[in-house]
Amino acid sequence: MWLKEREEKRARGEPVAMTPDEVVNMLKQRSARKDEQLKKTKLAIMSVKDDENATLASNITEADAELLASTKVNLTQKDILRSFVGNWATLTLKQRRQVMGHVQAQRAVHAKHVFLKELATIGRRLERSNSETKAVKGKKDPMKLKLENIGL
Repeated sequence: MWLKEREEKRARGEPVAMTPDEVVNMLKQRSARKDEQLKKTKLAIMSVKDDENATLASNITEADAELLASTKVNLTQKDILRSFVGNWATLTLKQRRQVMGHVQAQRAVHAKHVFLKELATIGRRLERSNSETKAVKGKKDPMKLKLENIGL
């Protein structure tokens, strides 16, 4: 009987509360969308890493790409807990806070290592481009010429 009234309200355009089954379906769809977004972002990162002109390090692993993708997708605390902790739903609020502190610390250390890999890659590319410009025969460095003219 209440389902019939609910459908009549919905037909009139009035807001109706979701049933438990609809809530479960909505949450599953939301989770599937985030997983799909995460996979797409990870594939995009992995495809870019082999590009010579990309600023992304070529020695990035799957775990590094997963971390970068998770930062681009804006995961919630619940999503992060779900991906790192098997029994996340049984944790109390205090336990969740403590576990999140540990997980975020691990993610920060991992992010630092990824940053250092990217920085090393950029440094190697800069060094390579500088050595290519210095290899031009018969030409002096324009910066040295300016300094010589000033008298330094």
